[in-house]
Amino acid sequence: FQGFYRDLALSMNGLMDTIVTPINKTIDVLGSLSEGNLTKRMDGNFEGSFGAIRDALDSTISRLFDMVKRIIDAAQSVNAAASAQTAAGAAA
Repeated sequence: FQGFYRDLALSMNGLMDTIVTPINKTIDVLGSLSEGNLTKRMDGNFEGSFGAIRDALDSTISRLFDMVKRIIDAAQSVNAAASAQTAAGAAA
């Protein structure tokens, strides 16, 4: 392409790169999340709606991570208490 059509094609390619990169990163992070990986984040400097998506996704993953950690901690506490009661009952 030359002239106007070349400029148009280059602009379209730039626009596609601007859109495709954050979408692919979102897909990657959501794919990891669906496999139970709560450590992957959407890295990158995105603005506007893509920045809002990044922030919401990262916040959601952080909250899920915190909830899972609290559940694990509670389960360990229950297990420890049950073990202590079982030991106390066996000693009596």
